[in-house]
Amino acid sequence: MKIFLTSAILCLSFFSNAQYYYSDIIGTKETAAILRLYQQNKVSRVVLNSFDADGMKSEGFYVDQVFSPSAQTLKTTTRSGVANESILSFYLSITVFWENRF
Repeated sequence: MKIFLTSAILCLSFFSNAQYYYSDIIGTKETAAILRLYQQNKVSRVVLNSFDADGMKSEGFYVDQVFSPSAQTLKTTTRSGVANESILSFYLSITVFWENRF
């Protein structure tokens, strides 16, 4: 019984780690595709507004993306009434951009 439990725990931990790697690969590929679209369409900034089920604008929720083609960066700032401000910066390397073109 101990061998079965040990095997099951090891197997589950392997699969949970694999999920993180999968998310990293897919997330990076999707972000590179977004940056490519921003660059092609000359988009430099995107501001998101959120609305609740009644169609009213959600106050306190804010998402702002700023793309800098010269620096090859995408800075995403998120704020909500519940959580503090969060900033995520994505730096586009030529390798990532080139590999995702095909």
